[in-house]
Parts: sequence; C-alpha cells; structure tokens
Amino acid sequence: MSSQPNEPITSLRVLRGPNIWSTCTVFQIEVKASHFPIHDWHAADELLRSQKIEGTHASDFAAWLARAVIKIQREGRSPVDFHIVQEATTPEHALVIVEYEEELVGKAALDLALRWLTALTNGEPFDLAQEWEVFTDLAYDVRLGNSTRPAAHAARARGIPFYRLDNESLVQLGQGCRQRRIQRSTTDRTGFIANGIASDKSLTKKLIAEMGIPVPQGRAVTNTEDAAKTAIELGFPVVVKPQDGDYGNGVTMRILTEDGVRSAFAEARQWGETALVEHHVTGHLFRLLVIGGKLIAAVRREPWFVVGDGRSTLLELIEAANYDARRGSDYVSPFMLVQQQTGEWPQLTDDHRSHDSVPALDETVRLTDDIYLRNDGVHLDQTDLVHPDIVRMVVDATAIVGLDIAGLDVIATDLTLPPSEQEFAILEVNPEPGIILHMEPRCIPPRPIGEAIVDTLFASPEDARIPVTVVLGDAADFLIAQHMSAGRSNVGLASRNGAWLNGVPLGTPGASLHEHTTRLLRHPRTEALVVHVTLDDVLHEGLPFDRCDEIIEGAIQFEGPDAESRRRAREKVQSCRWCRTSNEISQS
Repeated sequence: MSSQPNEPITSLRVLRGPNIWSTCTVFQIEVKASHFPIHDWHAADELLRSQKIEGTHASDFAAWLARAVIKIQREGRSPVDFHIVQEATTPEHALVIVEYEEELVGKAALDLALRWLTALTNGEPFDLAQEWEVFTDLAYDVRLGNSTRPAAHAARARGIPFYRLDNESLVQLGQGCRQRRIQRSTTDRTGFIANGIASDKSLTKKLIAEMGIPVPQGRAVTNTEDAAKTAIELGFPVVVKPQDGDYGNGVTMRILTEDGVRSAFAEARQWGETALVEHHVTGHLFRLLVIGGKLIAAVRREPWFVVGDGRSTLLELIEAANYDARRGSDYVSPFMLVQQQTGEWPQLTDDHRSHDSVPALDETVRLTDDIYLRNDGVHLDQTDLVHPDIVRMVVDATAIVGLDIAGLDVIATDLTLPPSEQEFAILEVNPEPGIILHMEPRCIPPRPIGEAIVDTLFASPEDARIPVTVVLGDAADFLIAQHMSAGRSNVGLASRNGAWLNGVPLGTPGASLHEHTTRLLRHPRTEALVVHVTLDDVLHEGLPFDRCDEIIEGAIQFEGPDAESRRRAREKVQSCRWCRTSNEISQS
C-alpha cells in the first residue's frame, strides 16, 4: 500500500511472524494522527458499534483506526483482537499496530475504514452497506472454509504450525519432513481407492453388507421402467437417489406410488446416469462422524422448524431464526434464499397454512420434510448416547471402505438401542463429510472435530516440528557452515540472500527472509533448518518462525535512534527459544 503526501498513512509494514509488538501477525501502520479534522468521533464510532472515544485530540484518529480495522475484520469472521497505538518519532504521527489473520482481508479492512472516514470528513456520500457487502464477500473468498479452518485452528492451538499452499483449502500442518496435509475434511491418508468405493453407493452397500452390517434392500437402475419394477418388488414406500451424489441432492423419500417413482427417478437422473431404488427404512436420520477409527460426533437430523410465540407470524419467526446471532450475518436459510432468487415464497408447511398466520405459543411448526444438508435443518447432538454396538458397526463400515474420515448416514429409531432391537440400517459412507453439521451454530454444543483430525496426524506437537537453529546478528560464515554439517543430511539454510537445501539453492534469491525460510519449512525433505536473522529482519518482517531450538548470537549493534526497538527485537528472538533436551534434539 503506497502512500502519497496527502494520505493519512505514511508507512505500512506487514510483520508476518512474531515481532516486537506481539507473537501474532500484525500491520505496523504509521499515520498522520491529525489527518482527519473530525470533532465528533462518537458519531464515527456509532457505525462501528464501538466504545466512545473521549476528546478531540490528534491521537483520536489512530485509536479509532485501530479498533475499526479489528472490528471490520471480525465482521469478516477473522478472530483477531490485538491492537495498540504507540507514539511515533514526531508528535504529528502515531503507530497503529493491528493484528490480522489473512493479509488480504486485513488490508481490505484498513482500506474500507480509511475510505469511509475520508467520505465522512469531506461530507461525501458513502454506501457503507454496499461496501460492507463487497468486503464480506472478499473475506468469505479468502479465508479458509468451514471444513478446513477447524483443523488449522486446532493445530495452531496445540503449537503445530500450518501453511496455506493455495488460495483454496490445501493446508500443510507441521514442518519439513514432518509435514502432513489436509484439504477440507480429507487428509493425505485419505486413499484414492477408498474415495472411489465410497462414491459408488452400490459397491459400498455390498461390501459392508457382506460383513453383516445392515443396509437397505435395493438395487441400481438406469431407466424409468426398471425403477418402477424394482419399487414394486421391494414394496412401498421406497427411496430413490443418485448412485453417486451428496448433500441429499436428487433424493426423494417415502415414495408411495409408481408415478412417484418415475418422477423421483427423473430427479435423480439430473445428478447421474444411475439411480438407486431402496426400501424405505422407518426411523430418524442420523449422521455419525468417524475420524481415525473413532466415533467423534453424532447428530439427529430434523427438518427445519420454528416454535410459535403467540404473536409473530410464520415468516417473522423464520426471519428471526434465520438471523440468529450464532449463525452469523452471512447465513441465509434455503427458504429465504428462494424468496431472494425468485421473488416468491415457497410452500413452507404440509398443512398449507398462510405465511402470515400466527402459530400458537410453544407450537412447533415443521417447515419441510427435507432433512438433508442442502436444506440445513436442525441438528440435535447425540454423541454421548450412541450404543456401543452402533459405534462398532459404523467404525467397521468406515474401515471396510478404507476411509480415515467418514460421515455415515444412518436410519434408526433410537441410537441408545442396539441395532438388533430396532429397524436399523447404514445408508451411506460418505468421503469428505460436511463437518459443519457438528459445529456451531448447527450443533450445540459443538464437537472437537478439528482436534480429532489433528490427533490422527500427530501424536504430539513435537512430532510436527524439525530442529531450527538461529544464527543472530553478524555471525561468521564458519558458524553457519559448522551447524549445517553437524552429521545431518537434508539441512536447510535461510538468510536474506536465499534458501539452500544441502547447499542447493531453492527458488529466486530476491525474496524476503520470511519467504526463504517458509520455502524450506514447506520442503518435504528438510530435516533441520538454520536461519540467519538480523535485528533489522525482525523489525521489518517479524520472525519467519514461531519457535527455535538453539540460538547462536554474533555481534549486534544497538546504537542509533532505534536502539530500544533493536533491544526488543533481540528479546523477541530469545523468547522464541523452545527448550528441549539434547537427547530429544538428537532424535529429531
């Protein structure tokens, strides 16, 4: 972000690692503290719903900006909080230190705050609602998705570093030769063959049925008449669904007539050439999540419903549920979405009541019979109630298919009962399951899904790390060479000048120290790393790692106007030393 003489920002540093201000990633922004001649900062705060800033001092702008950038990022679902304002080199300037999670989102939040404040200062129109929508759309596109973030955040909470490998959901957990990879709810242990088996519902049913696990009776069909014939042989009611589908797309349940089967087959054919016609198993639909050979979560899916208060109309109740604060401002129920897209409200209930009818106090109104993910619905946690025999069956079914993470759709009357005492069947074993079903706001209380995924990849945080040695200051080259040749192979060296693995250069030499170091931490052959760091590197970039095992300190200069900052930079490096025994390091 460049600055012009008349702009409020005079410099912007992006500190992508631990720095003199914090252990988190931050922007260090130098601003002209008196740039905006606004005397009513309370009015500006009202739009942020923030606390009032008292007074009209020059520092008001800096303080407002710090909290505004944090507030805007949090609205974009970035869990940031750290922000401070410090004195700069002159009274007319201030340093604003603001945490960010995703750099693009943080810069967009800063830009939005500045443009809005400029318009407020100049009395110009500013469509804040439109700008807010553009920002939240950007944040949604940039941030990790709902199926990847839980594992990434769980890893970070356990001291396991992670690195995004693309702009989507491919993430590396751990360092160098100890790295593992995840993508949404799959890992590098999720096999190609297992995915193929799970995607073929007929084959999945055959394999698990041969092991004595109950599945619905039925068969695959490729034309309308065969579908109708199969339904008659099975006996009504039946279910028709695509052989290879997900999220409940193309599924029709409780079909009672041949015409209904023909119509349902046409719907299923929109999702694939082959459909399944199965006997309808009576009971509730459950989703059970198996990770690493363990049952981690179970929910009962219920069609979406609202509960009357005796005053509100049906649509008012829907809107209130739709904008439940726990769901987040970007949540839109399928019913509201249809209205937005078509301008018409869909039929919401089976009893054909009007949209402006008022349900009685405590009356439960079912809005649909569709219990599949595409229509969201209500998910009631059942994890602690599942009978051991059901646990064994779903774990075995997952192992038979070969998946390390699977979501199993199960029909049962009651999960507390053994399968032998009820009508019970496993419908599907799904790869890459939608883990958001087991998290807020859909599931209360949420289950530790991210933690379970991380547990399958690393026995402990130490298993995710390689030894990192830091050479701090103006160290002689022989010190670096000595530690690079300490009887190890696949040792990486990073400095301002480049990155080398076993002496072979990696990438381009013009990159930053952070980029050189990250390149080696992402390389699958790096077994140990030596990083040459200067205090200027810490001040301008932040540290390119969060922990190190050993620090070799050379000559360091503290003179000059930034002597205090340089001392703090040295302390930050020293605070990152992660003490382990020499035996642990030798076995790394």
